[in-house]
Amino acid sequence: MTTMRKKNNGTIDQEETIAFLSDPATHNGLPVEHIETHISHIFMAGPKAYKLKKPVRLPFLDFSSVTKRKHACHRELIINRRYAPEIYLHVDRIAKTRNQLRFDGSGRTVDYVVTMTRFEGGHLLSQLCERGDVEDRWIIDFADRLADIHAHAKDLKSLEHPEHLVKTAIDTLSNLSNTIHDEHGRDQVLASSLDLVEQFNKLAAFFDERQENGFVRHCHADLHTENVCLVDDRLLPFDAIEFSDRMATIDVAYDTGFLVMDLIAHQQQKLACIFLSRYLSATRDFGLLRIIEPCVGLRAAVRALVLGLKTEATGKPAPMRQTYLDLFAANSAHKVKPTLIAIGGRSGSGKSTIAPSYALDCAAPWGAVILNTDVIRKRLAGLKPEQHLEPTAYSAASSEEIYEHLFEDAATCLENGHPVVLDATFLSPAQRQRAEMLAQEKNVPFRGIWLEASRTQLRNRVANRKRSASDAGLDVLNKQLELDVGEIDWEIVETKR
Repeated sequence: MTTMRKKNNGTIDQEETIAFLSDPATHNGLPVEHIETHISHIFMAGPKAYKLKKPVRLPFLDFSSVTKRKHACHRELIINRRYAPEIYLHVDRIAKTRNQLRFDGSGRTVDYVVTMTRFEGGHLLSQLCERGDVEDRWIIDFADRLADIHAHAKDLKSLEHPEHLVKTAIDTLSNLSNTIHDEHGRDQVLASSLDLVEQFNKLAAFFDERQENGFVRHCHADLHTENVCLVDDRLLPFDAIEFSDRMATIDVAYDTGFLVMDLIAHQQQKLACIFLSRYLSATRDFGLLRIIEPCVGLRAAVRALVLGLKTEATGKPAPMRQTYLDLFAANSAHKVKPTLIAIGGRSGSGKSTIAPSYALDCAAPWGAVILNTDVIRKRLAGLKPEQHLEPTAYSAASSEEIYEHLFEDAATCLENGHPVVLDATFLSPAQRQRAEMLAQEKNVPFRGIWLEASRTQLRNRVANRKRSASDAGLDVLNKQLELDVGEIDWEIVETKR
């Protein structure tokens, strides 16, 4: 084995450590898979993976000494256990005794690694998206947990966030332009970049306001589909940024917008819609909608830049890079416009099933925000939407309160320039009229849709419903069937399946 030595640039050569971690004998004879990134080596053997940080110093991180790498390993463990304790196990010390390396030996410290649980190949969210194997319930659960993590993350009101984000945009877009080698492509990036920076400048005061209200928090900060994996039937984010608190302290919209953008890039607009709607139902942070467009645009530029740098380093084209460039350009070309769609009908008519389709008809690439009365009712009761609520909670007075919340949240979305889909029974003519009046008050287009199905279909659907926010059973449905809902002047759609 080669001994460790200083390179010409003053960093430490890790050849001996790499050889140790690559050797099956180190892992009880198990074969080892070695993956290299621009700042790390990952070694996978059996049920575990070991992450070794490279001895590099870059503008945004410094891993140049063993002490600094030790600190970074422990920071990575602490930060990522917020997101995926199932994956991040502990930090291991590598020591040298009698010219041999070993884990946690008594000799001289050589380096440190983050030891993790190895997840199955092909289970990255990016890979699941490519195969079309992502279940809605995984995205729904992920959105709930991300909302909870954001709610409990440390907020920093002292950070000069608006200027910081504008500077991030300028630096990112300048570096992106330098990776484009054809004149036409560079001109396109320049035009989109000018538009994006202008958007951030116009929103600076609003970012300031959000910062004062606690929406600038220590986030994951690298939340794209290659940093999310399926483990034990749950999507878990990993590889959060640990090397720079400044890079990780961002508006939650910028964190959330990364995954929204990347789901769209992987042609999963429906999942992006479901994810964003569920996140907003948990947080009621509807102000996020005013800034989601530039956040999505900048995140597309970030991914295009990262893949461009990777291409230059390896000489191998990154297949997704042009997709991100196209998404970046398209994001600056279109503008989201507010509109209101209300979908009504009896329990079992298919409102929640069909709502995403109508949401994706709206101008935003991620569709409209879907607001659901059953979800609102559970949130107000302090429950997750899929948890059961006792029948006593379904009084006429409580239903009136739920609709008031529905219209209040819809109004806030529209005021922030975003389309909305209302998913509710709307059995009362007054409720339907209130939805139409809201559109008139906000001066936005309105579309009312009433779903119909046969009594047999309704009963079958209600009886066989699983993991639903609705607690309506056959007794509730039977009462609805006997109710006079008045004249329906909305578009009537018969649902069949």
